[in-house]
Amino acid sequence: MTRNVILIIGDPTDEKTSLSRRLEARGWAALHVDALYVAFIQSRLPELFFPRLHDFVAPHYTHIFAKVAGNDRQSGRRDVVSAWHSLLLEAILSASSSTPLLAVEGIAASRLPG
Repeated sequence: MTRNVILIIGDPTDEKTSLSRRLEARGWAALHVDALYVAFIQSRLPELFFPRLHDFVAPHYTHIFAKVAGNDRQSGRRDVVSAWHSLLLEAILSASSSTPLLAVEGIAASRLPG
């Protein structure tokens, strides 16, 4: 079976979610990466979570998560960035294995490891 996966990335106001919803209406499955990121932060780093985080994923990732988790060697948080990347890649692989058409949507999708 042929699998098609598209990444829908862009700035916070670029209508990524709207596009993924239109694709869902046409039979595509959607993986909403920002929701996955918020859940990850809430469970793994609750001190960095706040109720409206879903509205601030891009600046949170860039200015808080990546810097705090990446630079805090004493607390062992450095591994949490790798854990996020692993979770994200596993979610994409898992979702793509169960559907031939997958749209991966969210600003956090643009933060995939190279």
